[in-house]
Amino acid sequence: MADENGIEFLEQLIQKGCLRPQLALMSGDFSDEDLSRASRLGCALFKKPLDMVEFGKWLEEVERSIPSKRTLYNWHQTRLPDREDSARP
Repeated sequence: MADENGIEFLEQLIQKGCLRPQLALMSGDFSDEDLSRASRLGCALFKKPLDMVEFGKWLEEVERSIPSKRTLYNWHQTRLPDREDSARP
């Protein structure tokens, strides 16, 4: 991320269709603009050094927001095409 900061990265993910409602960033220094942009994104911000109690509370909140009966994508059971198959027209 040499050419962009974390907030710019998250903005790009959202523009590309990322649907994750739980976003968080950690930095040693957030500008007022960063705070404003993060607020618009609904992004949690954590300052360095990380306060583990505060972070733990956020994680518990995230966990409570996830429906208990949701179905996860079984990416590890999905067969990816062989390299030879994907090279064919």
